[in-house]
Amino acid sequence: MTALPIVRRELLVAGRRSWTYWNRCLGALVLLAIGATVAASSGTSGIARVAFLLMGSTALAGALLSGVLLNADRLAAERKAGTLGLLFLTQLTGIDVALGMLVASTVQGGCALLAMLPVLAIPLMAGGVAFADFWCCALVLVATLLCSAGIGLWASSRSSDVVPAYSLAILALAALCLVPILVSWAARKFGFDFPALATFELLSPAVGFNRAINAGAASTGSARAAAVSAISIAGIGVAAVARAGWTLQRTGRAGLRSRAKPTAMGVDTSGFLSRRSGRRLPARADAAGHYRWLYSARLPAMRALDIASVLGGIALISFLGVSLTSAGRNHGPFIVAMLIAYGLHVVFKIRVALAALGPWLEDLSGGGLELLLTTPLTSDAVRCGHRQAVDSSASHIRWWLVVANMVVWLVSLHPSTDATGRGIRTIFGSMYFGGIASLWADPYCIRNNAMLLSIKGRRLGQLLARVLLPVVLPPWIAALAIFILSQTPISENKTAGWFVLVQVVQIVWVIVWGNRASRILGSGFRVLVLSR
Repeated sequence: MTALPIVRRELLVAGRRSWTYWNRCLGALVLLAIGATVAASSGTSGIARVAFLLMGSTALAGALLSGVLLNADRLAAERKAGTLGLLFLTQLTGIDVALGMLVASTVQGGCALLAMLPVLAIPLMAGGVAFADFWCCALVLVATLLCSAGIGLWASSRSSDVVPAYSLAILALAALCLVPILVSWAARKFGFDFPALATFELLSPAVGFNRAINAGAASTGSARAAAVSAISIAGIGVAAVARAGWTLQRTGRAGLRSRAKPTAMGVDTSGFLSRRSGRRLPARADAAGHYRWLYSARLPAMRALDIASVLGGIALISFLGVSLTSAGRNHGPFIVAMLIAYGLHVVFKIRVALAALGPWLEDLSGGGLELLLTTPLTSDAVRCGHRQAVDSSASHIRWWLVVANMVVWLVSLHPSTDATGRGIRTIFGSMYFGGIASLWADPYCIRNNAMLLSIKGRRLGQLLARVLLPVVLPPWIAALAIFILSQTPISENKTAGWFVLVQVVQIVWVIVWGNRASRILGSGFRVLVLSR
């Protein structure tokens, strides 16, 4: 098989990386920590079931993200470096290259998932979880990892740069998870309840996981539905890999045709929601302003994330409207609106991280930053220009999210949401106002850590994971803590107090972590860059 040399070469490279071994320990330790936290809450009823649900949800999130992060930069980085065309000077075909890249890059995510499965089986031995629940959940997790990796590879085959590849992969993965659920919900809402809707929902990994954790209930037919969902999700991943191979066969030698519009800098690199203020050099600008103009003009396109933000905003307004106009106390649309608002925050953080890492990593890898530092341009001017360019690229989305948070908070005060208690109002208020504060604190942490970690890193996918982890993980831990507290006989007011404390600690942690990176960069920026 002609794909085996590529697999062998990539496996040898992965075997030399320490992260290949550490991620297995990290995955198992995260699930063990979640299980220990649930077991420590003695007031929780059905500890094994709750632990299985939370650990399985964490493993599902890891399977969704790891496939994209490990594959979306494979082909795009090779194409940008000019080495992809060299592979097609041999007898390799497009599908050979796609399969080789898929197998080699998925080994890290696959090893981490295999390390999680024995930990996920601990609730099975503790009782309360059926044997079919565990195996159906494992089947869905493996299929989800394959699907995520295939989508990442497909997006990479269609992009000439790494950042647009990540944007397209994240949009496609979010659409796969949410569109079947939203379409099915809307169809049933308006009375179009077709039998095919139940099958269409199974294309979503979230629905497949929901069926898998209830597979032990024989009367619901969830085991068969979980198996159908796993086969369908894996089929989507295989189709994505085949499509990536076909695209490589057509464009591997000649390259992709650029669809960007020409500008004063040569290429239009912004999305349709991106700011264009950095295109023209100001008449009077200091050194930081010059570097900001240069960096802003080279920011890659993120149209896929722009589309995700627009569609998410439309869905948010729609569900809030349904929540306000529905008869009775129907909490479903409002809960969906809250989840969409959280998803928009995650998209904003990913956009900031991509903007902070894109041209910056290119400058570091190509030696352009070292050349700049040999000029009278100071390191403070470089850091200031980088900060201004990154903030300017996402400021319009930040203010849109501020308005969205305020609107959702005002809707939460409506009687239909049943948030009449003082403790519940405090939780909602701290949630949304804390989210507004994080729109400034999180970019500060992301931007500084992106500059620091990229000095020693090479691959954008690994840098994205390391930059976003200190920002994304604390809210997940906070949600886990509040969920456990809600299962214990603690009063509503005490739960609200703990929630406010977690919010404050989270904001302080992000600021401290970002300030640490800023101090390291401020004391030895030039030395770190020149010794890279």
